[in-house]
Amino acid sequence: MVLENMVNESKNKYSGKVKFFCKKKGYGFIISENINEDIFFHFTSMNNKQEEFFLKPELRLIFDIHKGPRGLHAKNIMFIKDKRCTIDIETQYKKFIYFLGDIINEEIKNKKNNNKI
Repeated sequence: MVLENMVNESKNKYSGKVKFFCKKKGYGFIISENINEDIFFHFTSMNNKQEEFFLKPELRLIFDIHKGPRGLHAKNIMFIKDKRCTIDIETQYKKFIYFLGDIINEEIKNKKNNNKI
């Protein structure tokens, strides 16, 4: 099947891995075994915008491909959920709060100890 036909159809989902993602600018590139060029994406193409915070190299994705004026663009991007990649935002948030609490308590303890000297 010719890539041009695959892109125009856009009914098939493709899979690939994040090659690069710039959180500051919100864009990145995906590599796929089926396609011989890097595929551009912007975080606004994520189906779940909150998942942007978890984008990192080697993360597996599924997506649609559209041909843009400067190359291929990924749209309707979703994580491939498997045992190696499970995203539970609530659990991650609780771990962060727990970790942050430990840091704050340690700082308070250090301040108290410094004031006693």
